[in-house]
Amino acid sequence: MAASDPAPEIAAAPPRRGRKPRFTTDELERRALDSALDAVLTHGVTAGVDAIRIEKVIIDADIPRAATYSLWEGRGSGTPQENLRRAVVLEIVRSMPAGNAATTGNHAFELITANAEVFERGDRDEIRALRAELIRSVAAQNFALLQSQRWRVYKTLTSSIGTLVDPELRAAVAAGEEALLQAYGTLFEQFAEIFGLELRPEFTMAQFSMSTYALNEGLSNRVGKTFVHQTVMRDGADWTVFAVGFEALVSHYFREIDVQL
Repeated sequence: MAASDPAPEIAAAPPRRGRKPRFTTDELERRALDSALDAVLTHGVTAGVDAIRIEKVIIDADIPRAATYSLWEGRGSGTPQENLRRAVVLEIVRSMPAGNAATTGNHAFELITANAEVFERGDRDEIRALRAELIRSVAAQNFALLQSQRWRVYKTLTSSIGTLVDPELRAAVAAGEEALLQAYGTLFEQFAEIFGLELRPEFTMAQFSMSTYALNEGLSNRVGKTFVHQTVMRDGADWTVFAVGFEALVSHYFREIDVQL
């Protein structure tokens, strides 16, 4: 190159930009909570929330370490790990109860859909028999839910919260129970309409839901007692103690009306 030749122009480097985050804040929080919840459910009531280790959550959820620590550092007065543990407890006591109602509802509607021809034929005795089978089946399925690992973790946490002076945790427990009763109340209203039942005028759906929940929870808390697992044979099917009690509550709270066919 000759000395008189102008120096070649050098293209300006593009401005540096930060790498786009892999997850939004909401996504990061959700992945961390899901991973931490899995840890609690895997280790059960013995380890409880002590099973949550933020470093393991980061690995299992495949989330960035710095962003995770920054997120949970700003979520309370404790360390990031303590704040994450508290968030998991709040998540469990607020949302887990209503999840049981959703599972029960799906099971019940599958049974109703599979027997749609019963309503098409319109035979009142057949409809009563299907109603009895729904009570028996749903009671067995719901009682099993209250003996599951998920529910035992929930009950252990709510029992321990009952001994604490912590308004936020106590409010979360109350909110979870209220959501459960409302969810079951909605299901029971739908089932009553399908099977041609109405509440007796002296009762409310909230009272029926509370009675059913109290019966189920009371029996599930005595899971180690032999009588809880005893069944009676009726119409060729095993009925649990809870199913018999549930049917008695239905008969007490409801009366038949004309089925709209």
